[in-house]
Order: sequence, then C-alpha cells, then structure tokens
Amino acid sequence: MHMCFIFQAKAAQQRFRCTEGDHITLVNVLRAYMEEAEKHGNGTTSKKSIYKWCRENFVNDRSLRRAIDIYRYAQGSANLWCMKKWHFKMFALTNICKHSWITR
Repeated sequence: MHMCFIFQAKAAQQRFRCTEGDHITLVNVLRAYMEEAEKHGNGTTSKKSIYKWCRENFVNDRSLRRAIDIYRYAQGSANLWCMKKWHFKMFALTNICKHSWITR
C-alpha cells in the first residue's frame, strides 16, 4: 500500500476514533454513514455520493449496509418484544380488574 494512502486512512480513522474503545468508534462510523445517507436521500446520485464518502473515509459500503440491516432487524425485534410484554401486562391487569369486580 502506498504511504500516502496509509496516512490518509489513519487521518480518516481519527475522525471517528473514541477513547472509550473500538466498539464506540464503529458506532461513530455507522452514525456518520447514516447521516450521510439521510443527507443525500434516495436515488442514483445519493448512492454515488455515499460510495464516494466511503472511499474518502476508507470504510466498506457493503459492510455498513449490512450493519444497518442487522441494526434495523434488532430494533424491530426489540420493539416487538416490548409490544408483546406490554400486551401481556394489559391482559393481566384487565383480568385482575375483571376478577376484582366480579368478586365484589
């Protein structure tokens, strides 16, 4: 690899680096990628802009899209779990209230 690219890659890495660790650094990269995607919207020009952003920041577009897919899946699963838990609590409260009303 050419030395110029190594210095450019290290400079790009510093933009996202977090002293708390690599995981937070990766979250910073993902957030910046998502902001860039939102800024440009959908369409052919936006894909080119995002691809250019990825090249400039030395990150892999495909890997970031996969991470976003996993994030959205996990977010949906968590929402579904919370909704089920909420429905169960409401069902339990409704049955308790009905039972209390009937026994009075």
